Amino acid sequence: MECEFEGGKFDDFIIQDPYLFPAAHGGRLVGLWCNGGLCGLLAVLIWLPWFRPKMKDRLKIKLCSWYAFLTSCGNSLEALATCVLSENDGFALMLIARMVTITSLGPLLALANGLGEAIWPSKRWQDVWIVSILFLLGSLAGFLTLSLMLRDFGVLALGCTMALGFFYTGAVWLLTLLAIRERQPIAYTGVIAVILLAGSYIFLGLTDLTCGPPGHVDCYVHCFLGQGGTHYILWMAVVLGANGFLWMHFYDDQPRGAQIQWPKILTFRMFHPAATDAATVSVPEPSAATDA
Repeated sequence: MECEFEGGKFDDFIIQDPYLFPAAHGGRLVGLWCNGGLCGLLAVLIWLPWFRPKMKDRLKIKLCSWYAFLTSCGNSLEALATCVLSENDGFALMLIARMVTITSLGPLLALANGLGEAIWPSKRWQDVWIVSILFLLGSLAGFLTLSLMLRDFGVLALGCTMALGFFYTGAVWLLTLLAIRERQPIAYTGVIAVILLAGSYIFLGLTDLTCGPPGHVDCYVHCFLGQGGTHYILWMAVVLGANGFLWMHFYDDQPRGAQIQWPKILTFRMFHPAATDAATVSVPEPSAATDA
């Protein structure tokens, strides 16, 4: 079934059924390709010396690049599947792409747990690491199961899963910043970033039910944007801005403070016993005025 829309001063246009035709939603392609391409570019640029002349924390560089790389792979693979295959024919490939996107939470969860363990050392963090790994594996299994049972709710399942990971990361980052009495505004850009990312994915999941392929049945009459696929444009705009804030967070080394060692599970020293320098995170020391 085709959906015809009035183009005003321009010619009327038709949206093909995305379940039968590839590239039916132009907005979706633009959103996925732009986000995937820019994240891929950042994953490459972060390793160039002239792009990070003052970054001393190599662990943050690795986690940042892995997050950008996995996000780029997931979005680009889904964009490719949408471009050359219909929803029915490319369903399996889209599932794989979205599962890759979910794994991009791993580096952020690792950074959140590592920072928390560095500031509040405790054996209980071992349980937190195990729960985080189980959360990631359970999210992949839950997303796959729900997507297979209720195909129209696949993007909503993706959005809720990503939002949970982002909210946890933001909560840990905020608590650690409050604990070390951080007052530099740039240090809070990571918290702002993950909140924006969580909101953007929830928005994408909810609006996909009426503006995505499921909304084609009634010609997107319930879509607040009026056309199918345009919600990806808004999602892309928020995600790109959020990734910009996240980049500022990764780029900031907070050079004013003392150096605190990362836990061994992140520095991988148990696998490289010959290593001499531990990865560190900069933590500002409270001022005398603040202590008073």
